[in-house]
Amino acid sequence: MTYPCPACRAPADDVSGCSRCGRGPDPDAAEVIRLDLEIPVLTERAATARRAWQSADRAVTDAWRRRTEAVARIQSRLAPAAPAPAPLPVPAAVAAVTAAPRPEASTRTVQNVLFLLGGLLLGVAAVVFTAVAWNTFGVGGRALLLAAFTALALGAPLLALRRGLTATAETIAAVGLLLVLLDGYAAWYVNLFGVAGGSAARYAAGVFAVTALTAAGYARLTGLTGPRFAALAAVQPVLPLAVAAAGAGPVGWAWTLTGVAALNLGVVVLTRRPVRWAAWGLGAAWLAAAGLLALAASAFASRTGTAVTAGLALVGAAALALAGALVSRRTPAVAAAAGLVVAATGVAAARPLLLLDVTGTPALVAAVAAALAAAVAAGGRLLPAGVRVGPRAGAFLVLGLPGLGALAGTLAAVAATVEASRPAWAAGWSARPGNADSWPLPVTVLLLLAGLLVLLPRPARRDTALAGAALLSLGLTAGLHLPWWVAPALLLAAASTALLLAARATAPATATRRAAVAAAPLLVALLVGAGRPAVLAAVLATLLATGLTALALAHRRPGAVVAAVTAGAGLLVLPATAASAAAAAGAPDHWVARAALAALAALVALAWTTRAATSRAATAPRLSAPRLSAPRLSAPRLAALRLPALAAAAGAAVIAPAWALPAGDPSVLYAAAAVLAVAVTVRAAGPGRAALAAAAGALPGLWLVVAALPGLAAVLVAPYEQLGRVWDGPVTLPAPAGAVAGALGVAALAVAVLIGRNRAVLLSAVPPVAGAAALVAVGAAGAPWPVRVAAAVAAGLGGLLGTAVRRRTGADVAACGAVSAGFAGAGLAGAFAARPATLVALGATAAVAAACGAAGRTGSARVAGWLGAVGAAGGFALAAGRAAGLTPAGAAFGVLAVAALALALGAALRSRRPGESAAVQASAHVTAVLALLLCAGSANAAAAVCVLWGVVLGLRALWPGEAANPRRVLVVAAAGAELLGWWIVAGSGGVTTPEAYTLPAAAVGLLAGWLALRAYPRLSSWTAWGPALAAALLPSLAAVFAAPDAPLRRLLLGAGALAVLVLGAATRRQAPVVAGGAVLTLVALHELVRVWDLLPRWIPLAAGGLLLVGLAMTLERRRRDLHRVRSAVARMT
Repeated sequence: MTYPCPACRAPADDVSGCSRCGRGPDPDAAEVIRLDLEIPVLTERAATARRAWQSADRAVTDAWRRRTEAVARIQSRLAPAAPAPAPLPVPAAVAAVTAAPRPEASTRTVQNVLFLLGGLLLGVAAVVFTAVAWNTFGVGGRALLLAAFTALALGAPLLALRRGLTATAETIAAVGLLLVLLDGYAAWYVNLFGVAGGSAARYAAGVFAVTALTAAGYARLTGLTGPRFAALAAVQPVLPLAVAAAGAGPVGWAWTLTGVAALNLGVVVLTRRPVRWAAWGLGAAWLAAAGLLALAASAFASRTGTAVTAGLALVGAAALALAGALVSRRTPAVAAAAGLVVAATGVAAARPLLLLDVTGTPALVAAVAAALAAAVAAGGRLLPAGVRVGPRAGAFLVLGLPGLGALAGTLAAVAATVEASRPAWAAGWSARPGNADSWPLPVTVLLLLAGLLVLLPRPARRDTALAGAALLSLGLTAGLHLPWWVAPALLLAAASTALLLAARATAPATATRRAAVAAAPLLVALLVGAGRPAVLAAVLATLLATGLTALALAHRRPGAVVAAVTAGAGLLVLPATAASAAAAAGAPDHWVARAALAALAALVALAWTTRAATSRAATAPRLSAPRLSAPRLSAPRLAALRLPALAAAAGAAVIAPAWALPAGDPSVLYAAAAVLAVAVTVRAAGPGRAALAAAAGALPGLWLVVAALPGLAAVLVAPYEQLGRVWDGPVTLPAPAGAVAGALGVAALAVAVLIGRNRAVLLSAVPPVAGAAALVAVGAAGAPWPVRVAAAVAAGLGGLLGTAVRRRTGADVAACGAVSAGFAGAGLAGAFAARPATLVALGATAAVAAACGAAGRTGSARVAGWLGAVGAAGGFALAAGRAAGLTPAGAAFGVLAVAALALALGAALRSRRPGESAAVQASAHVTAVLALLLCAGSANAAAAVCVLWGVVLGLRALWPGEAANPRRVLVVAAAGAELLGWWIVAGSGGVTTPEAYTLPAAAVGLLAGWLALRAYPRLSSWTAWGPALAAALLPSLAAVFAAPDAPLRRLLLGAGALAVLVLGAATRRQAPVVAGGAVLTLVALHELVRVWDLLPRWIPLAAGGLLLVGLAMTLERRRRDLHRVRSAVARMT
């Protein structure tokens, strides 16, 4: 084969290659020539095959269509005589060629839908006819039409079932049964055969009964499911409507509803699913309603007979529930129903007793509950294990109802006992709670406890008996009408027994339960014992003895925690025991409080004793056994006592400040003593004492602070009153109480004890407290004004200098510095009484602050020093100017000079201490702002300050070695200061044109953006120039819209926007192009709107009409296109 050579395009063949260039044979080039000749032939063959396939496909589609039409004609001819024949089999050969198009909906589906809609329409028509169209026809016509409708609706399902349309038959049958009800209503409405002369309820019952029978028979005839549900629904109101006609009471209604529930239970037994589940639900609902009605009738019964009949109805409902549970053959249901029977029996037996007018009614009810519990316990052994739970739960419920009454009676008895023990510490010895008729309360508690013990298993009976004894002890004193002081003895007996048994418990849960039982008797014993000091002392001493005994009994047992808590509680109330004993001995109130303090000291000593004894016992195994055998044996018990002693000491210290209130002593001293006790106790606790110190010392420490506030305010807050009388002589400072100074001294000692040998923390914590104590002492001694001011300034500045020269950092150092600053601030405020004192104090503060900034050991101390120095120097400049007779605006220039010096200082510190430099420069700017504020009322001075500060910032920008970016920021800041000066001058001159203010600001913004773009060429123009462009264009645009009669402004704004647009296009920046274009567009639209009123009125209407017509044409075209697409898709195979 020949082909053109790929290299020289000369003829070549696949044997010898190219004759011109000598290139060898190229098979690929020869293949290309061959395929070029073959492709047109193949293309023509493919087109012929495609046309043949399309013709065959159309023929197959036409054959399927004609076949479907033939089958439909056959079905239409055979439909009256026989069911439609099965579809003819599809030939395999045809199916292999192509598949028939699947219809979107089958004939059966369409028929079902049509029947369903027809049935619904018939039902609606019937209802409308019955309710509205009565006046159109006579009685005969009405009856005939309703009968025809009913017959048609009940006969149509039979035809539907023959066609296999079950769902349609169900729907139409429901409509037919509805028509049966409507027939009954129609008969009543027209008084057919005189039916309207009787009871409406009884007639309705008959109609529902007939409907139910009709539905049941229809369901039997057709086998449909819907009529079964209709029969079940129609039979429900038959019995209630019949009873309503008889006017039954609540008990009768309860029996009626129980009967309906029994009827549903019969349906459950005789029918199958799914009606059975509906009958279950309806029966349960009716039975619940019957039970509630019977229970309400029993609860509101006022006569014994009514209560008895209501109780029988309640038992009947419960019995029917049990029968239903047995039918269900489900063990949980049987157990629950059996429990309901037991509960109903208890209520039915107990409720009539409550209507008896006798004293022992609660005891009788408790006896019935106990007897029922005994019967359940005896008979429950005969029941299966799964069923046995229900009767027991019912018995517990029966016991619980009178148990609530017994609990309420016990609470009332407790309240009566507490009331008899009042007034506190002065109750009469002969007072008795309760009366002679209170005896049923303990009897009731005993009977209920006996019933409860019978039901409970053997392992739970001991703790239950213990709880019952505790409950009995709460109400026994009032129940037996004994003197009130007998109650603490009974209550403590029950509580001590429970606590000792808890200590001997073999499981932690058991110990916790028994300890919980002792809580209520113990609390009530404390409340009642407060009636007399001697009784309270005895109660508290008994609690302490019980705790120590329990701690000894619980050695290495699970109840050791309960024993430790009990012992800790006993030790905690040791101060109260001492105070009660002192009060019982007739000691004065202040000695009573001091006895409590002595007990607190004893607790602290006990904490140290247990620590020392425990340490010696811990080393006993390394020493000789004969000498130290006894301590070694007691070491565990001493270790167990150590934690309660520590907790008791800390807890007693928490409430110690309150002891001073009844005694009339200064509470600040008690608070300080409590803080010292906490510190010593924490030291006795050993390592890990921070949490204990924070928890125990919080309240007394807060009390100490609150109590010391008046004294501290006298030396730290009162001097600030001098600021309202600057240079007008010293104000009268209050003298703090000497007790505050002593308390603060004790607090300083407590802090030292708590910190111990940690010298670094000690130097931070003790000096502030000691300094406050010294200042309060100076004030309490009646020192004159200069001495108090000098002491405060010296203490504050000395503390600040000492804090600054320390190498250590931390919260304690910061707190020490803050307190020292408070001292110095109070001294400075007091120094404003006279000009010399003010200048001396501010000068000393500036000097010390500068020393802190220069010699501080830490960065934070140096920063604080420099900031304080700048602030004090600025204050000194202001004070000096005012002392020289200058106005505030005149003195502002001195303050501005201080700001300039501070800025220079910050620049000098930049290379060595950049952090301090930034802080100092920031303080310089703040000082400059304060100088500007001093010029309020003088626009010229304010403008001068702004201009001068702009010059200072410009000079700062020229500082040698300054980086480029900070230099740009300084230039912009200088321009901003000059701009502010311009604004002030313009505002004072009465300039109201907004552009006079916005355009200079925009110029400054553009300058800042230009500098930023020089530093960061990739920066977005929106970031660089966006705010400036907004400031230049938006206010003028708003003015144009707000005041349209300003053609010059509109012209200039449009020109400016055009200039911005052109500049943005020239520099290829997005922000100017968008901003200028948007503003120019808005201005143009504004001009167009102004021309709108010049147009004739028909033009807007015509435009709107054309718009609507255009939209309609578009919609029409789209609908036509959509129809074409749907038709084309429908024709696709």
